[in-house]
Amino acid sequence: STGSEHHRGRPGGGWDDDEESRTTGTLSHRQNSQSDDETTPTYQGDNEQERKLVDEITAPGGVRAAPPKEDLKTFISRCKSLDCLSVVEFLKLKLQNDNNQILMKTLFVIEALVRSDIPEIYSFMDLILDELTHLSSSSSQPGVKAKATKLLHQLSVVQNISDTTENKESNLLTVGGDA
Repeated sequence: STGSEHHRGRPGGGWDDDEESRTTGTLSHRQNSQSDDETTPTYQGDNEQERKLVDEITAPGGVRAAPPKEDLKTFISRCKSLDCLSVVEFLKLKLQNDNNQILMKTLFVIEALVRSDIPEIYSFMDLILDELTHLSSSSSQPGVKAKATKLLHQLSVVQNISDTTENKESNLLTVGGDA
């Protein structure tokens, strides 16, 4: 091939095609760096947007413990187009933080998620029950303790409604099966 030919889809846009080794070297270097990134336990790549979203809304600062309502609305709206499981996992990590302002903001965010119209969010809340239980029973901050307790109550009510619905469906199946 000549040096002036352009081949689409090749690294470097196909310029200097007569130097095949340089292009191949660049490609193999990229592949090596990608495989190195996959082995590190950091949340990068696909979950970067979720991590950034959680970091932004739970960042310390401001006068109030709760994030502004408009920020919570934006957060919920953005969650709908992202991986909810990853968002909840990042919130779980925030619940392990020692900064009370981060904890309170995280609890308000979780409450907003529980009240949201994201249907699959309830199935992920089991992931944070241990952290909420710990904060509810062990936090030295009354506000954190009260908010965690309130969330546990909200989640148990949601779970009880879900269980009751499942039991009614199960009973209907049993009655129908006996007839």
